[in-house]
Amino acid sequence: MHYIPSLSLFYYKDFSNKFKTVDAIINNAGIVIHGEVHETSEEDWDKIFDVDVKGTFLVSKAFLPTMIKQDHGSIVNISSVSGMAGDRAMVAYNAAKGAIINMTRAMAIDYGKNNIRVNVVAPGPTNTPLFHQDKQKFAKNSPLNRIVEPEEVAAAIYFVASPAASAITGEVIPVTAGFEISTGQPM
Repeated sequence: MHYIPSLSLFYYKDFSNKFKTVDAIINNAGIVIHGEVHETSEEDWDKIFDVDVKGTFLVSKAFLPTMIKQDHGSIVNISSVSGMAGDRAMVAYNAAKGAIINMTRAMAIDYGKNNIRVNVVAPGPTNTPLFHQDKQKFAKNSPLNRIVEPEEVAAAIYFVASPAASAITGEVIPVTAGFEISTGQPM
């Protein structure tokens, strides 16, 4: 399988012309800028949507003609548990990640006829250097009493991109240690 990670918006056209076949694309880009609506500048709103949504759109658009021609493929868009529900002071991020989820569903409907599957992996709090919040506080909201490891997200991406998931399309695959199943009441 050939896996193509999201590419810089400046280079996607060059890369799309270099591949004769593309079995899977992984669109994984995102930035967070905190703020409520009245605190979020239009510039910050546009920046988040350019990276998170427009980047996914442009990379997919660049490689879809190859996938249509070969009559198969898998696209995995990375959203977030924050695209499935709201967070405090993260309105632009929540909106962008929610847009990724609905864009994925629409793409799954549009390209199923070409044997192209399109899915979302939606990680929850993940143990990476970019996660600056109190990990123990977040772990308390998980039935597993922990946050997610990057390798667990990678395994879900690999699975949903692979032929083992051949009947899965248009779905949101949460990788959250159960983080999203609670109403938020103390456990």
